Amino acid sequence: MKPIGTRPSLTAEAASVIRREILSGRLKAGEHLVETRLAADLGISRGPVREALKMLVAEGLLGEEPNRGVYVISLTEDDVSDIYDLRAGLETRAVRLLARAHRAQDAAALRAPLEQMMHAAEVGDEKTAAAADLAFHTTVLELTGNKRLLETFNRAVPVLRALIPLDAATYLSLTDEAQEHWPLVQAIEAGDEEVAARHARQHVEDGGKRVIARLRAERTKASK
Repeated sequence: MKPIGTRPSLTAEAASVIRREILSGRLKAGEHLVETRLAADLGISRGPVREALKMLVAEGLLGEEPNRGVYVISLTEDDVSDIYDLRAGLETRAVRLLARAHRAQDAAALRAPLEQMMHAAEVGDEKTAAAADLAFHTTVLELTGNKRLLETFNRAVPVLRALIPLDAATYLSLTDEAQEHWPLVQAIEAGDEEVAARHARQHVEDGGKRVIARLRAERTKASK
C-alpha cells in the first residue's frame, strides 16, 4: 500500500484504501491487521487507522475478537449474490407498496436524492453520488412505513456502502448510473405497481451482477 499523505479526513481515506485492499483480495480472508504496520504503510498516525478499522468492522468487512484482534472477513461472490438477492426481494416489495399507495409526496421524496445523484454525476463527485444512491434506496424502504422491511434492509447497509462504489465503477458514466433510477420513480409516480416492481428487481439484480464482475476483475488483477 502506498502512503496517502495528509488529507482532510485521514480516517475516511484510510478506510477507503483498506477497503479497496480487502475487496481486491490483496488482504486475504482471515488475515490479521496490525495498526502500527498499517499506519506505517499509509504514512499516517495510528489514530486514524484505528478509527478506520472500526468503520470497516461496522461494515462487516472486518471482524474483531478479544484474543485475535482485527482480521479480514473477505466477501465471496456468493456473499454478494445473497446480499443482492435480499435487496431485490425487499425493494421489489417496497416499490409495490409505494406504487399501490400512489402518494404524490413519495415521488417527490425520491426525487431529492436522485437529483443530488445527478448533480454529483455532473461534477464527477463519486463519493457523493454513491452516498445519494444509497440514500435513494433507503428512502424507498422508509416511505413504505413497514418497519420490518426497513430494519432488514438497514442490516445490509454497512456492506452496501462498500459494494455500491464497485457497481458505480462499471458504468460508462456516473450520469448513466443516476439516470437508471428515473424509470422507477416515474412508475411509482404513475401508480404502476407491476412496472415499478419490474424496474426495481432488474435494477438490483443487474447491480449485483456488475459488482460480482468487478470483484472478480479486481481479484484477478491483484493475483497477477
